Amino acid sequence: MDIGTGKKPVDLAESQYKTGDKFWQVEGVKIHMYDVVLPNEEYSSFQYATEAKSIIGKIKTPIIVGGTGFYIDSLVSESLDFRVTPDTETRNILSKKSI
Repeated sequence: MDIGTGKKPVDLAESQYKTGDKFWQVEGVKIHMYDVVLPNEEYSSFQYATEAKSIIGKIKTPIIVGGTGFYIDSLVSESLDFRVTPDTETRNILSKKSI
């Protein structure tokens, strides 16, 4: 999803940026949490917050950008706990219904 997400710097040659394990580096700036999961993988806000907090703890001045307010809330709110077991039975039933 490099093009659809606006992630790939279209105005730069491939030699001007580099990719690593879950990050891209563009013009010396490391951008974390790219390519964390595939589009067809399940990934919860709890997983996001856990991984983001781990990375943030290693960065001198982190800047949080992108995503939705929900993910920002999961990151900054200590009182929110999103470790809810997925209800796959209900999801399967609902997936068969029309919108």
